[in-house]
Amino acid sequence: MGRVLKFLCSAPVFLNLGILFYLAKPNFPPSCLFKKKLMKKIAVAAFALFLLVATGCKKEKLPNEKLPECPDCAFSCLESLEPDVLTNACFVRYTCSFLLRKDSRLIYSESNTESYVRPGSKLVFSLASSTQGAPNIADDEITEVLYFELEPGMESFSAEAGQMDLLNLRFQRHCYCYDTDLKKPTGGCMQGQRIDDSHWKVQGNLTFSYDFGTVPFKFEAVFSE
Repeated sequence: MGRVLKFLCSAPVFLNLGILFYLAKPNFPPSCLFKKKLMKKIAVAAFALFLLVATGCKKEKLPNEKLPECPDCAFSCLESLEPDVLTNACFVRYTCSFLLRKDSRLIYSESNTESYVRPGSKLVFSLASSTQGAPNIADDEITEVLYFELEPGMESFSAEAGQMDLLNLRFQRHCYCYDTDLKKPTGGCMQGQRIDDSHWKVQGNLTFSYDFGTVPFKFEAVFSE
């Protein structure tokens, strides 16, 4: 994965797109229905590639680089040994990033090709979790992203319910589904503690509302500059 990311980071944008279309290219003349499915597949794959390069090219960590501990992090959003919690170790068959950006701000738009992270005066946190799914199942690829921001001078934070608006937090799923809109949390809790100038540890237990029901999102990870 590291060699692939290094190649993508050094390659021009048009070359990355060329690789994407080559991988998605069918081996037979497509029907109209297949064309529609193919274009949807390319759109999701294009966003995943954009997200991988945008979040992964900032700083490449060495495989044996150890994240700092946080002995003062007495978080309470998650119960001990709670299942399905996303961490820096990631889930099986997933790739993840937990990035911290100084001198930035979040501006949300409907475009999937333009970064929400812009130059500014905030401290921006971005989380991305992506999987290609099971090899024998079609169209189960999914990418989930979470963004929020803080004032740069803060040392810690704790937010629940309506206080989430102060974090300018949004969650988004990119998958073969009709609802890929940015979502505000409908409930939950988030807490964070600054470890040093380049690292924060954050815990979150959030819920987001979709037409089919409520989607939980739980994580505890160290975000790195």
